[in-house]
Amino acid sequence: MAHDHKIPDPDWLAFEARLERVLLRLGADKPLSVSARTHRAYLKACRPGLQLVPGVWGHEASPKTRCYNRAALRYWALTRVCDRYDVLAHREPRFGTTAPECFDDRGWRLVHDIEDHLDFIEIHLDAFDRKDVKFPHKPPSKSKRRGLSTLPKDWRERLWHVVPNHAEYRDEIAVISVTGVRPVEVTRGIRVRLAQDDRTLIFRVAGAKVTATQGQPIRFIRSTCTRPEADHLRAKCRQAEGTVLIHAKCSPKRLGDTVSHYGSAALPEYKYRVSPYSYRHQLCTELKTENMGREQIAAVMGHISTRTASAYGRKLRGSGSVQPELFSGVVSAKASREITVAKPRHPGARKGRAGKGRNPT
Repeated sequence: MAHDHKIPDPDWLAFEARLERVLLRLGADKPLSVSARTHRAYLKACRPGLQLVPGVWGHEASPKTRCYNRAALRYWALTRVCDRYDVLAHREPRFGTTAPECFDDRGWRLVHDIEDHLDFIEIHLDAFDRKDVKFPHKPPSKSKRRGLSTLPKDWRERLWHVVPNHAEYRDEIAVISVTGVRPVEVTRGIRVRLAQDDRTLIFRVAGAKVTATQGQPIRFIRSTCTRPEADHLRAKCRQAEGTVLIHAKCSPKRLGDTVSHYGSAALPEYKYRVSPYSYRHQLCTELKTENMGREQIAAVMGHISTRTASAYGRKLRGSGSVQPELFSGVVSAKASREITVAKPRHPGARKGRAGKGRNPT
């Protein structure tokens, strides 16, 4: 192995032995090729850790975060140490993280720089390899899907009955109940009209969370919902003899707080806090229970991929899943962008990522 002959042989052999020991712990024999996106993510994960006291970065995190931080540390350490050793051996750095001209003296000073890196790496590896780590308590999820099943089946009707006839946001609550739209979409304005059959409501929704690669700018939802909220909207359309614009002139948070206020008044015996997203989860649950197509569900929810709907609602099974035909009321939906049909994950993918789940069949 090439080295500077000015360095005493015993010291050089000790340095080489330590370097090989650390590289073995880092798994230098395994491939290190990563994508450009992963490269940036690893360096970003390491950046705050390098500014902290050695031995405390990311070691007390959850098991998943802990594993990710160790992988980031391995990538950062191998690229830095290997490039510096290449400069020391008068070779071109293989990863390009170190410029040869950065080191005027490629002898002892460069060796000391590598040893400083080895000190830092060994401290972190010792902390990552500890077996007595106590992981922090995981906070409960704030998803509105959790606990929704504890509410009675008629919770939407009960909430609607406590809303006064001349309440400020009565029309907006009716639209959210029928279509499951986001509160920010109601603040942008939703157009509602009644079809010629005098029964089908057609909603034009200007979508939220829209970027160049996600979200639906415009979507149309056709519904024959039979709940009182839908009858209220039909009466509004007949009175206007055309299209009605439902536009909440408030912030989405104000609209959400109003829904929660009426939810507490209608369901005082339940701890679940009703919000506009509760309607969204409930509607998606009904669509999945009715076996509506994945593309149609994505169009109703305003998603560009069918996989996103997996975070909303759950298909009901067993005796409690029996519902009247089209209980959700949604007949069809159409989105302005083409919907991507996501391929199902490999049966063992979830178990490999999270360490739990069903065994692959």
